Amino acid sequence: MTQSLLFDSSLDLCAFQAGSPKCGTCGLWEQCCSPKMPVTGNGRKGILVIAEAPGKEEDKKNIQLIGNSGQLLRRSLELCDVDLDEDCWKTNAIACYSPGKEAKESHMVCCRPLVNQTIRDLQPKVIVLLGKMAVKSVLGQEWTRGINAMDRWVGWQIPLQRLNAWVCPIWHPNVLLHNQHAVLGLLFDRYLESAVSLQERPWQHPPQWESQIIVETSCWDVTLEKLERAKNEYKGKAVAFDYETDRLKPDSSDAKILSCAICFGGQRTIAYPWIPELAEWTSQFLRSDTPKIGANIKFEERWTQKVLGHGVKNWVWDTVQAAHILDNRDGITSVKFQAFVRLGLSMWDLAVENYIAGEDSNSPNRLASVSKRQLLQYNGMDALVEYKLAMLQRKELNETHNKGCL
Repeated sequence: MTQSLLFDSSLDLCAFQAGSPKCGTCGLWEQCCSPKMPVTGNGRKGILVIAEAPGKEEDKKNIQLIGNSGQLLRRSLELCDVDLDEDCWKTNAIACYSPGKEAKESHMVCCRPLVNQTIRDLQPKVIVLLGKMAVKSVLGQEWTRGINAMDRWVGWQIPLQRLNAWVCPIWHPNVLLHNQHAVLGLLFDRYLESAVSLQERPWQHPPQWESQIIVETSCWDVTLEKLERAKNEYKGKAVAFDYETDRLKPDSSDAKILSCAICFGGQRTIAYPWIPELAEWTSQFLRSDTPKIGANIKFEERWTQKVLGHGVKNWVWDTVQAAHILDNRDGITSVKFQAFVRLGLSMWDLAVENYIAGEDSNSPNRLASVSKRQLLQYNGMDALVEYKLAMLQRKELNETHNKGCL
């Protein structure tokens, strides 16, 4: 499969193409000394630092990060044996200084094509995003659900698949200048060190996981054979499974499971529609001793009990609960967010995102109107991602435990 059914090619193209730079439309160039400030630095270690906008000192000398914020950043980098000018490239989300004005998101949008062009030209291994405007400039193209609070993003090393680069959001140093809290300074240094210590690209080749999903739309005998073969081949190993349903809660008498997907060992994912023959096999499988992984497992548990009349045996992992244990910040535990920050994966739900929500948790959604193949592909990606996340979370929890932090 060369192109996933869930990935609209036009959306792929717009995400990191340069587009048409809109220099001049915002008017900032008319008021500054150094319009369209060029990228500076030698980039010896393949690190691109993107700050928010030039300050007064930067504008005078036509170089980024030389004011008070830049000096603070330089001192922190020196502790990591990184020279900002020799080891990094430097640019801004907004290329021109805005005298007496706060930089606006509209300015960032005008400059975004320049940032995209810089990323394509330099091919950095690590991209450090200093501040919310820089995060919006780069990640706002991938995470279309809204960047919201900066604190949600700081500290992640995102292995962004589309760029095959580590994208690392951190507070802008200016935040530290206005907030002398010791813990904030320690976290800034820790996150910066974690980012610049990344020496290799996240992926030898960015994965094409959607091509691993086996979508079953007919020939139920063959589907049963594939499921049984996978069950036996991965016997004793954990699987992740996921339902797609016609509403959030199963309380209504006409509530239905539409499809199911099972990821066996992270290598084989089978997605199939909910028909009686396959539902009976699923019922038996869910009562087996096979270790089972889910995301927000009360969802699958409630639906299994309602539709099949029994619970799920041998739950071993819930990616939502594990995400909360590892990091208790608000708004980070969903499968979509965790897949983005831990796997660098986004947008696999574009084909169905407008069909998922009902008027309330007991009202029907519109997933049944999505094409069967698209629904199953989406369902399969959910199961596969849940498995991948569980393995990463388990590894991190083990490492944290071994360090004596739990």
